[in-house]
Amino acid sequence: IHPKYPEKLDSTYSKFVIPTLIQTKWADKSIIYATLELLKTAYKNTDNQWFILCSEDMYPLVDYTNLKSYLDSNTLSIFHTLDATKNKTSQFWALKREDVKLILSDPRAYDTVFRSVPKKAAYDELFFLSLLKQLKPNYRFTDSKFCYVKWIGGFISRHPTVFNCLLQQDVNAITSNHSCFIRKTYPTFKNVECSKKPLTILVVFGSESTGNCEQFIMD
Repeated sequence: IHPKYPEKLDSTYSKFVIPTLIQTKWADKSIIYATLELLKTAYKNTDNQWFILCSEDMYPLVDYTNLKSYLDSNTLSIFHTLDATKNKTSQFWALKREDVKLILSDPRAYDTVFRSVPKKAAYDELFFLSLLKQLKPNYRFTDSKFCYVKWIGGFISRHPTVFNCLLQQDVNAITSNHSCFIRKTYPTFKNVECSKKPLTILVVFGSESTGNCEQFIMD
């Protein structure tokens, strides 16, 4: 565990805190350094064959047996590609041990990748796949939404949808993507389909609204 606020961590979990903690900022390279520290510590345990990055608002969609079965069926690490032209992926990947070894093998390569990240871009979405491709030009991976997340199109949003239960379209997408986790959940989230209710849509116009809202309302 790499807690942002160690003093708030329940004593049950304090023994899992890694020895080196990094003060992190959103979309900053400090998140990369914190993730690398997590990988370094986890890699020391030779029993660990898969490395899955999770945040506190993630929820498992499958039990351990099904998760293990799915991972055992994969011979490659799993990334969810957001923009293939930039090697942009979700930061919530599942890495095989051999790829973690490669990532940790050459820290000198990190700065080369950092220099290629555009200003105001999210380092954690552009670092890991770019690094692996730099270290291994013929690098291959499984492209799948391992951790389900949903953005609503048609307007600018700083954060994805926050879930407390699932819509039918979410259930379908989770199944088709083999998603094993879901991101951005309330503490009361339940892995069930929401009961259908009358729908109210509130559209707020502000400085970040763009275009018209017809497509958003249709979605």
